[in-house]
Amino acid sequence: MEAPTPQSAQDTTIACNPIQLNALKTAANILFNERKYAKAVVAYSKALQVSPTSAVLLANRALAHLHLENYASAFDDSSLAIRLDPGYVKGYYRRGSSNFILGKFGSALKDFEKVVQLQPRNLEGKKKVRECELALRKQRFEYAIRVPESVLVKVSDSIELDTITVENTYDGPRLGENHTVTANFVKDMILQFKNCKAIHLRCVT
Repeated sequence: MEAPTPQSAQDTTIACNPIQLNALKTAANILFNERKYAKAVVAYSKALQVSPTSAVLLANRALAHLHLENYASAFDDSSLAIRLDPGYVKGYYRRGSSNFILGKFGSALKDFEKVVQLQPRNLEGKKKVRECELALRKQRFEYAIRVPESVLVKVSDSIELDTITVENTYDGPRLGENHTVTANFVKDMILQFKNCKAIHLRCVT
């Protein structure tokens, strides 16, 4: 779902009536406070038809989308709110939340840093900055230790079966001809495990 742009929103804009707009905003806020987030999204959308360039309404609808786990829609609404009002803190905070949940930690960090820049005493914003930094470090560490599949060596590929002998004392299950797994082998293997006994390496490679 794409957030409406000022131009496309004007196609369905209702003549701005301050009394009507205030009633729609109040109704949407009540629905949100009652945790009826889906209905709140609809109500905020109706209010946006009256006031399509309201960064506050867009940020509020973005928050409702976040509660509904509609993270892409929350990102769209908060991004438009920021374009309409570059100094609106809640726009950055809600876009940062969307980015973080979507795994875009670098973008989320920039949003929350903007929150702190605009409001240096915003403790929640500072907390989110630290969370993003930790998530980024973890992501970079995991990437750094990732081993390409092309260089992985299977343990079974490093074992030469012909060099392994089965001792005469071994009384556990044995593979069939050409090292095939047979029905009897499976039954014997289950019994061996029930008796807390091991299976010979020659029979598990």
